Amino acid sequence: MLNPLPRAVVSPLCAGVFLCAAIVGQSEPGAAPATPQQSNVSYKPGAGLTIDNGDEFKMVFVTYAQFQYLDAFGSDLPPDQAVSDFLVRRVRPGFSGYIFNRDLLYALRVELTATNSIVKDAWTQWNFAHDADKTIGVRAGQSKTFHGLEPTETDAGLFFVDRTVVTNTFSDVRSRGVWLQGNHGNMLRWTAGAQNGDVASKNPARIIEVGEIVDNPDSDMHYVASFNFDPFGDYVGNGASYESFRAGDLDCAKELRGTIGAGLTRGRGTRLQAPSDIDVQSTSLNLNTSWKLLGLYLQAEAYFRVDDSSVGNRNSSGSYAEAGYVMAKSGNSDVQLGFGLRIADVDLGQGPDTRDYTAVFDVFIRGHALKAQLDYTRREFEKDVATSLDSNIVRLQFQIIF
Repeated sequence: MLNPLPRAVVSPLCAGVFLCAAIVGQSEPGAAPATPQQSNVSYKPGAGLTIDNGDEFKMVFVTYAQFQYLDAFGSDLPPDQAVSDFLVRRVRPGFSGYIFNRDLLYALRVELTATNSIVKDAWTQWNFAHDADKTIGVRAGQSKTFHGLEPTETDAGLFFVDRTVVTNTFSDVRSRGVWLQGNHGNMLRWTAGAQNGDVASKNPARIIEVGEIVDNPDSDMHYVASFNFDPFGDYVGNGASYESFRAGDLDCAKELRGTIGAGLTRGRGTRLQAPSDIDVQSTSLNLNTSWKLLGLYLQAEAYFRVDDSSVGNRNSSGSYAEAGYVMAKSGNSDVQLGFGLRIADVDLGQGPDTRDYTAVFDVFIRGHALKAQLDYTRREFEKDVATSLDSNIVRLQFQIIF
């Protein structure tokens, strides 16, 4: 199980070869070593342990764990698909921060419940242009691909128990590569990069290059570009990346906040099934938006995908829309209650197709850092023209960040 770890860490370490030039260039030749600064160590429940040594080093160690009960039932389901199960859904400790200077960032996060690679994130990022109005940097290693809003936000910040069937089909996988990223006035954020694999986690094109630990088998890379624009000011907060986005309006914003975004990926993949020597040219378009005001939260996304090859073409699409409401805190209590509805639809062209109707009840005890979630999904699954498998899914999940 540990075999993939060295390979996943190699990419960000190799990236340090060209990043080191920037670090060395900021020191004057022959200058005396700087006087070591005293490190400040602090801990905050929900935010983890922080070691801060000023301009040269910072490390934040934080872990989140999700414990879930799942019940899937329905008269149409065969016995092997009807389940009642207790799960340790995720346990993810991770380190992040900066080293040598504030513009050389790093992250290493692992998944302790993984059955293949335990590494989720392993990257370094050098912000080579950084001032009060903009930040532009290059990231290398294994990272999220920023194709879509819901797959970019953390699993720990979801309003529903899990991501939609749409996201789980058309995005939601990390890859290894190099990405340029920009942040302008905390209102416009963009990413452009080249990577080993496709972004579609359910792999509708049936190609090899999908997943976090998959090497690129040929000379053809996959390319991604995306942006999000916040017309009424910083939607994420504190100028952070959309990796820090948290769903739901827990702050009960007094002014309207929102974002609109789009993403495009293109790549050439190698077929898994025979004939395996045929390439598949894939294009995926994402459109997304999210808004918050006075406890009300709205979000929607759509994906349009085309997979072309000499043995046939496949057009697929998916979209979801969700709405939620969070009640304000009462008196001295930190507890907030939330309610939400969601509809999600996946059309794979050649089947199978899925439509989900989901309702959620949230108890935010300390925001997303300590919460309980209960949701119910009615799933309409068309396996083929003659077979329809409708089911009910109940999920109860408890999350803690420490």
